Amino acid sequence: MQSKYVFVSYASIDRSRAELVVRALEKFGHSVWWGTRLDAGQRFDEVIETALEHAVCCLVLWSRDSVLSNWVRAEAERALHRKVLVAALLDPVDIPLPFNLIHTVSLVSWSGSLKSPQFRALSKSIEAIRESVSTSLRTTPGHTEAVPALAAREALERPNKLQPFPVGREQEPVLFLEHVLGEGGERKVQLVRESGRIVFHAVGNTGNVFGPGDQSIVIERMISDFDDPESSSRPSFFFHLGDIVYSFGESERYYDQFYYP
Repeated sequence: MQSKYVFVSYASIDRSRAELVVRALEKFGHSVWWGTRLDAGQRFDEVIETALEHAVCCLVLWSRDSVLSNWVRAEAERALHRKVLVAALLDPVDIPLPFNLIHTVSLVSWSGSLKSPQFRALSKSIEAIRESVSTSLRTTPGHTEAVPALAAREALERPNKLQPFPVGREQEPVLFLEHVLGEGGERKVQLVRESGRIVFHAVGNTGNVFGPGDQSIVIERMISDFDDPESSSRPSFFFHLGDIVYSFGESERYYDQFYYP
């Protein structure tokens, strides 16, 4: 299901400047979604995620504040993954990796004119993405387009289609901790039994396009755990999980949600 609107991503402090761009796009014939209305009972993050997923194009407005916004970066990352990202500069700032690899239209000196070369270049970039997506959809078997205004709502209201549980194996595989720990594993397991508890590090999604800042903080805390005077409180092993933390602003809640428990 694909709609024909342009999703605009921006920092909330840039709302007035974003509105200038939005109104110009609308006058130029583009349908725009920029997250200014919510129905009662709707969660903002869910609505944004659905709207972004169904947009034909995502326009990211980079400014001094948006380059620091986890929300804007996350939206840009999703748009980049879908290959529907278009970028414009509101301020002369350095665009973070990997988004600086995408051609960016400068609106730094733009006054709002629809006839300006900068705005026409932006509209042309949006049309190019729209045409690319439309071509891709026309070649997708069984694809049908939804009415743009209803796409996000239909996605929110669509019931989940639960699938039956797969048939289990006759005997599930068993992994013993002492074997996982390797040399000295049996002794470590014995200490766990004697203390009545098990202490270990569990970390997931250890890579991030935003830089190693959060990872460095976690590493420092992990290392400090080995200085605990109680041997039973020192981690016995490191458990690397799958993706459990996503780039939607959780960095400030990382410790409480995933490290402290």
